[in-house]
Amino acid sequence: MILDILSAINGRVKFILHNKEYYFIEEFTILNDRISFVDACDGKSRSLSYEEVGEASINTYGSNTIPNRIQINDINRGDTSFFDDNEQPHALSNREFDRCVSTSEKYIEFFGIDDIDFIKSCVVDDDTVHLERLKILGCNKVIQFHRMDTHQGVYIRELYWNLIEAKLHEAISEIDNSIAEIDDEEFKEEAEIIKKDLSDNVWEFRSNLRGVSSDKLFNHWPTLLNPSPFSGLE
Repeated sequence: MILDILSAINGRVKFILHNKEYYFIEEFTILNDRISFVDACDGKSRSLSYEEVGEASINTYGSNTIPNRIQINDINRGDTSFFDDNEQPHALSNREFDRCVSTSEKYIEFFGIDDIDFIKSCVVDDDTVHLERLKILGCNKVIQFHRMDTHQGVYIRELYWNLIEAKLHEAISEIDNSIAEIDDEEFKEEAEIIKKDLSDNVWEFRSNLRGVSSDKLFNHWPTLLNPSPFSGLE
């Protein structure tokens, strides 16, 4: 039945096929009991057997994108009513498919092709918070927080503290620039107090965070350096 559905919408409705991994398919060809296609995300040629297709799930992004048996028979006879009557939802579905491809490509470009399966999974599930956090940290590879080993945990903490120190340096630099621009001794004294408060706040924050696991770091940020770059990602 799945192959019948795919054959009916082939080239008309773009879809994602999932069997152990995700395949982003715009259209495919059939030869020797296999479907062949170029994955829209990575441009690689792929091929799946009828058995693999039969065990897969289909994902589209609009209403009335999957024809029933009667509609499939009509399509096979050359009747285009299914596509004519649902032109708008099919267009919306294809645009959302294209958006998912574009989003996946953005993360693939940042993290590399080795992490494509996890990237696709995040995009399909519409849960890219994990990837965004890694990007903000400047991590150039995908690390799954719930599965990371000790070495990866240390690496994440290092990136996290580097980010805090960079934000602290940025804040202090802005204050120093203001001091240089404003020739006022009283302002300078107050600015120096603020700089010290910032530094003290960061080091106090660091000492209080020693017991927090690496995957929970993103829920914490030095108060005087707010807003956190991770806010709004939940």
